[in-house]
Amino acid sequence: AVLLGMSRVNQFFCRTTRRGAVLKIAREHYLREDICCGVAGCEPCSALDATIAPRKILLPPESQIDCLTIIDAPTAIRQIAFLEHPSVTDIILTQTLMDEVKRQSSNLYQRLYKLVDCPEKRFYIFLNEHCQNAFVDRLPGESLKDRNDRAVFAAMKWYDEHLSEQPRIAGRCKGALFGIQGPAPRTVVLLTDDAVTRTRAAQRDLVAYSAIAYAQTRFAGCGEVTDLVVGPEEEPTEAAGQAPMQLEGAAPETTAVLPPHVPFHFEKHRKLADLQVLVGQRKLYRGRLMMTRHNCYEAYVNVPTLRKPIIIHG
Repeated sequence: AVLLGMSRVNQFFCRTTRRGAVLKIAREHYLREDICCGVAGCEPCSALDATIAPRKILLPPESQIDCLTIIDAPTAIRQIAFLEHPSVTDIILTQTLMDEVKRQSSNLYQRLYKLVDCPEKRFYIFLNEHCQNAFVDRLPGESLKDRNDRAVFAAMKWYDEHLSEQPRIAGRCKGALFGIQGPAPRTVVLLTDDAVTRTRAAQRDLVAYSAIAYAQTRFAGCGEVTDLVVGPEEEPTEAAGQAPMQLEGAAPETTAVLPPHVPFHFEKHRKLADLQVLVGQRKLYRGRLMMTRHNCYEAYVNVPTLRKPIIIHG
């Protein structure tokens, strides 16, 4: 049975078992019309049941922010230190983003959920995968990234249409903070470090910023916030087939032995906040350590922002 205000979408996919048999699996995906936007003062969402829309925290009247921000999954993973700063508020995390982050890193998923649970941050999860007017299905032969981009664009379009119908909220969402001009109100901007995604957004008449441009525009003159932004990825200079890259200042393969009379002292442990700042400035890298099975003095660190692993000797 389908409830009032709901629709059903059947999703089919094939899966191969261990014995080589092919199974065709069908799943029912339900879409609702009563998904809350999370904006304070939204009249249509205020009429919804409190159990469905318990939190309306975005863009409170006392806030100076006049535009919402939607972020995509790759940028959320790279800019997690920037998002955790107290000044970064009124961010929409789509369900598509949360599912992708959970698939890649459970640690980052928990850190994002802590931001959602913090009332001062005003981070809101928009259930776009169950919203009837914001859901997009994956096309045949379409990559997961392209489908996720279309899902983000559909969520932005839904917010623009949903909030522009309310003059009181549309009057506050002028986008003057980002210098947005145009006859139609822009209630949402996209934060993405992918140049292709920004180009696609511009083709759909949507506003998109890179992380560094977003921080310099919204937090102009606040170096404490802009320093947390991870810069654009650099093109690798190693030739194909070359050994994995080594960090500047790392110990060489052969280390000199100190004389017995020279004392050696390890550096003091740094605070977690200082390490996160250095990671955001790309002075330190964070990744998963993979030990080499045939050599106990060799290991690799897989860093998401680097195309090749970092080799460690010693």
